Amino acid sequence: HVAFSTDGATMVTSGDDTKIMVWKAKTGERVAEYTTRIKHSRVMGCSGDSTSFYFGGGAGKITRVDLPHGRVIQSLKYDGTWLQAMARSGNNVVAASYTAQGRSALVGWRLAGK
Repeated sequence: HVAFSTDGATMVTSGDDTKIMVWKAKTGERVAEYTTRIKHSRVMGCSGDSTSFYFGGGAGKITRVDLPHGRVIQSLKYDGTWLQAMARSGNNVVAASYTAQGRSALVGWRLAGK
């Protein structure tokens, strides 16, 4: 899975293991690596200001991580298992997930403004 920052300078990737990697998109240089507790975590997107990224796994939450320091700065909880897709517009986040019953569900959050 891959997500690009709004300015296109940064790329964040995830795969079948527990690693999430941050790259300079123009050069392909890896600049950071994070380890999650959940295999198959999906990078879902970058923040509008390119200072953080979102990922989700099978834990019923989307986690926002600060790029410069690697700290979890926000968790968005939902009633579901795996994420299918996520989008952000301004302070609004919406995600499609599978429920425990195998159905799709749409969930949304309004993030605190600055």
